[in-house]
Amino acid sequence: MGVTDIIIATAAFWGAILSTIVFVSQILEHRTKIRVEYQNYLDEDETGFVREFYLIRAINERNKPVTMSHAYIEQYPPIKVGILPTVARTTWDTSIDGKQIFKEQRVQAEFEYPKDFKLIIPPENRGEKKQVIGVFVDQAGNIYKSDKPFMVG
Repeated sequence: MGVTDIIIATAAFWGAILSTIVFVSQILEHRTKIRVEYQNYLDEDETGFVREFYLIRAINERNKPVTMSHAYIEQYPPIKVGILPTVARTTWDTSIDGKQIFKEQRVQAEFEYPKDFKLIIPPENRGEKKQVIGVFVDQAGNIYKSDKPFMVG
């Protein structure tokens, strides 16, 4: 085996490694990655009545566009009733139905406390704080949840 054969074999090996790296990175780039964030704020009307809102946002971090179907907030962690976990969640925010988000774009859903939280915190337990997470569902049925729970109540 001569020097030329060694150079050719090394170049072929190096080319195979580089093409594999490019192939894998392109597959990863086209996968969906949605980050879910939340924010709460208070809104006071002209009569001085203060309303509390929770805003959850889905942010697309990849090139592949995603069309969102709906959003909701669910109790975290799920409560076990018998052997199955039972999840209390808000009613769906369907105002985002069909909104497509591209790279670095966001879609948001707004929930009012206590009006939209009756399933998570029943009226008789209004003073209690609960941990919840924000959830978005795309039209393909994929579920995206916030990384960290936040407190409501």
